[in-house]
Amino acid sequence: RSQPGEVCFPGGKYECEDNSFRNTAVRETCEELGLKPENITICGELDCLVTHNGPIIHPFVGLIDDISKITYSKSEVERIFTVPLKVLLEQKPRRGSVQLADHPGDDFPFDLVPQRKRGWRMNKSYYVYFYLYEDKVIWGLTARMLYAFLYRSRKEARLHAEAMRTALTEQYSAVAEALGVLGEQLGRPGDPEPYKSGRVADFFAQLGTPPQECAVTLDDLGRTHAAVTLPRTRFSAQELSALAGEVGRICRRTLEVPQVLSCKGMTTLLFSEKPVLRAVFGMAGAAARGSISGDAVQQFCSPAAAQMILCDGMGTGRPAAVDGNLAAELTARLLKAGFTAELAARLVNVALALKSEDESGATLDLISVDLYTGTARLFKAGAAPGFLVHGGRVRAVGDTSLPVGILGGVNGQSRVVHLTVGDYAVLVSDGLLVDGPGWVAKQLELSAAAGEAPEKVAKTLVETARVRAQKTGRPDDITAAVLRLEKCV
Repeated sequence: RSQPGEVCFPGGKYECEDNSFRNTAVRETCEELGLKPENITICGELDCLVTHNGPIIHPFVGLIDDISKITYSKSEVERIFTVPLKVLLEQKPRRGSVQLADHPGDDFPFDLVPQRKRGWRMNKSYYVYFYLYEDKVIWGLTARMLYAFLYRSRKEARLHAEAMRTALTEQYSAVAEALGVLGEQLGRPGDPEPYKSGRVADFFAQLGTPPQECAVTLDDLGRTHAAVTLPRTRFSAQELSALAGEVGRICRRTLEVPQVLSCKGMTTLLFSEKPVLRAVFGMAGAAARGSISGDAVQQFCSPAAAQMILCDGMGTGRPAAVDGNLAAELTARLLKAGFTAELAARLVNVALALKSEDESGATLDLISVDLYTGTARLFKAGAAPGFLVHGGRVRAVGDTSLPVGILGGVNGQSRVVHLTVGDYAVLVSDGLLVDGPGWVAKQLELSAAAGEAPEKVAKTLVETARVRAQKTGRPDDITAAVLRLEKCV
């Protein structure tokens, strides 16, 4: 009614019972278009618009779930129409300037301000935008709000595209580096052992299955590997165990039960030297509220190493659980594929950055223990301090850094330590350290002295931390992941 004949967005004057401009926007839209509040989803607020004649407008952008539900009030609206957003984005609006001037009234005291001239005086000018669609002209305040919305949309689209390009560049760079590392590893098949290769080939020939190929090699760390390719043959678990014993006797090494690969009428047996150590895992956790925790744990053994991963999604509840599990599962897959911790972290960082437009992030805490040498490599990005128990003595490890998914790159720390039989490695989320790491170190000393199983150690830490967290009144997801090295029998 205040702008008859003009094209306007739904809206109106703020009323005290609205409590917020957002509520005003929803209420006025419902009144003018015959909708219910549940039909409208507010996406965000644009910058407020100060008009030259006084009113301040607070524009909001929203979605209507079904425009067929619109039954507008004819007392306030003559007709409604929609314009495809694509048409507006592709259109450069026409622009014209409006000049504002002021003129003193008849009662202006010129005797007090003699320098003030009696005629019109130019004050300022501003642009008016015009959008055309079919037979309609959108201009005035409506066009100003529309111009601001489209400008912001284009700007955010450019920023998002730039972020996508940066993320994909980082992803391709990390993959290229990983492929280079893997290619280098494949290019080093190991030092051949011709004498042992011949003896292993003779052994299989005596069994009535002369091998097509047979190679015994030593890798860079002096570990024995054997690959025997035979005409397609089926072996029982008992036969494979016996073969490992006989081939190991020939090579003077203790070998694992061989991995069996079958392809195109051929069977390949892959023997690897049995590790000196084995890993025993344990974990426990408690959600801050309800049953959904943002912490995620992965524990597994690859042929040569024990891997333990703990990721803590930002915040609590379901969104944090999505980020935490994505980071942990993707890291585990990459480690199993042969990626290093640093390369895995870079790719996880990209995955979280591209997951959604909302900020996503998770800490990344992992330890990889070589089961032949006991060499442990730790990598932390935003994770809470971890703990190592070596020779019965406990020490905390880890420095402050940012989680993955926050920045374009990864700010993580790596460290190498040596572990042996009976040592523990413990990864914890920050919720377990709500009142400091001191009590954790003392509890681990007691658990190590008693030789407790990793599962029991983890449960004790989590249960104690829950009690302490309740006293502080700062609930958070609590998780402990524990690894203990034992002698491989």
